[in-house]
Amino acid sequence: MTRFRQIALGLCVACSSTIAMAQQLTVEGTLTGTVPEGQRLFVAPVTGEKFTTPDTLYFADGKLHGKTKLSPWGIYRVTGVSKQSQTILPVSLQNNNGVTTLRLAFVEGRLTAVRQDANGKALQAYNACYNKRAYRLWQEGMKMEKEPLRQLVLGYGTDADSILAKGGIAPHVASYIRLWAVALIYEAIEGMRFSTGRTSAEMGFNDPALLKRLTDPIDCEMALSFQQLPRLAATTLEGATLEAQLNSLHQRYQCPAVVSDVTQTLLTRYITTFPFAQRFDEGLAELKLVTEKFGLPQRYVEEFCRKKATVKGTAFPDGVTLYDLNGRKVDISQFQGKYLYIDLWASWCVPCIKEIPYLQKLEKELQNKDVVFLSVSIDKDENAWKQKVNQLKLEGNQFVDRGNKLCEALNVRGIPFFLIYDRQGKLYKYGAYRPSDTRIKDVLEALR
Repeated sequence: MTRFRQIALGLCVACSSTIAMAQQLTVEGTLTGTVPEGQRLFVAPVTGEKFTTPDTLYFADGKLHGKTKLSPWGIYRVTGVSKQSQTILPVSLQNNNGVTTLRLAFVEGRLTAVRQDANGKALQAYNACYNKRAYRLWQEGMKMEKEPLRQLVLGYGTDADSILAKGGIAPHVASYIRLWAVALIYEAIEGMRFSTGRTSAEMGFNDPALLKRLTDPIDCEMALSFQQLPRLAATTLEGATLEAQLNSLHQRYQCPAVVSDVTQTLLTRYITTFPFAQRFDEGLAELKLVTEKFGLPQRYVEEFCRKKATVKGTAFPDGVTLYDLNGRKVDISQFQGKYLYIDLWASWCVPCIKEIPYLQKLEKELQNKDVVFLSVSIDKDENAWKQKVNQLKLEGNQFVDRGNKLCEALNVRGIPFFLIYDRQGKLYKYGAYRPSDTRIKDVLEALR
């Protein structure tokens, strides 16, 4: 990674405030080769936004046409979707008075761009390198030794250096390829356990110096085109407190768009992982401090306060509406005077399903009539929920939480999850024992 370590040099040539360009670009061109059945094509501009809605490319009789927004850097992502596969193809397109030419072809079943200039060829060459390394990682990662695996992952940077060393490539395209390489390296590090069965720490990827070196190119609006990069930047900030990390962010990065996006990443992570039940007041004080110091929106404080529902003694969250199997709204206040043992689950959740026989046994054997059992599904597909209820012969209070509002309010990040509310409808136990834990029966029997 000799030259790759210098990737910050000259990187931000295109990083002016050009992200939100609303002009339209008309795409005209050709599509040749054998087109797979059911093939669809889309195009989206690289604009410095992590998520850009793609536009449809229409094709018939070898002709191709469509419209999309302008990319400030002339870089676009073409996506091909068929029944068999999905392909993402970065291309470089010239804007000629609002019109560009795009020539695509299926070569040996693969979507490719043809008659590209040096910029387009560089993007396509790096895309090929990425596909080869990604394939090896998933096919061989489980069996590879530590050092070959490290070289495979860090090789995304070596590939970028090799392609860019040939010259003749515009600075903004070089910047994109280098940022792309960093994003791929960090994506591989994040997914190490899934691709290799080992943690990134075991593979030596938790080296702070390595991670910090990877962030060198990120001080650039173009970096926000890759959703991995704000996470990487947030991970490498110094300091144990939110205030210290924000100080580090402002010292290390100058690009306002990057500072804003990483700030959002930091605060979202802070709010979604904070132990509200143990340190709510402390966390609120810190969040108020940084909000004032760094001029942040009050919505972060408001969102944090809404999470107070996880603190013992707080009422059942406002704004949560449950529905029964017949689609009728459920008034949670109807259960006041009883203790509630609530199971948050979903039809697609295997661990949830494994708990159900224990839950049914517990409900049948419990002698305390002051305890009411509620099963609350977070299924988006209510038909799937109802089918699972019938399949498992579930009885009693079966409700669904449309929009997942209850989990959101209670900061629940994984299911199954169990709660106990007291007679007054206030939280008694956050993260109660599961039905499979023999301790839960004694806990519920003692609620008098």
